[in-house]
Amino acid sequence: MNVTVGRKYKGEKRVKNCLTIREHEAFTLILCGNDNNEVARKMDLSPHSIRTLLAGIYKHLGYKSKNDLLVAHLDKAVVQKHIDLMLEQGKIKEEQ
Repeated sequence: MNVTVGRKYKGEKRVKNCLTIREHEAFTLILCGNDNNEVARKMDLSPHSIRTLLAGIYKHLGYKSKNDLLVAHLDKAVVQKHIDLMLEQGKIKEEQ
């Protein structure tokens, strides 16, 4: 899934597959293994604000929970890393 970063101003409609800058920052910190309190501290926001941001991210991207989000994105990263390694080792070849 490609996720675009963009601004969202008060009253502006959200663009499909587009996170606000703040949502993208929280999304990235969560994917890097930070819990809500760490994300709040790093973004200088309250834990409540982070929960609200994450709820918006889950809803916007179609996930029900943080676990759904992590599984979907980390599984893709692990699979891609494995494919890259197999390509390097010559075990598989890229289609032309």
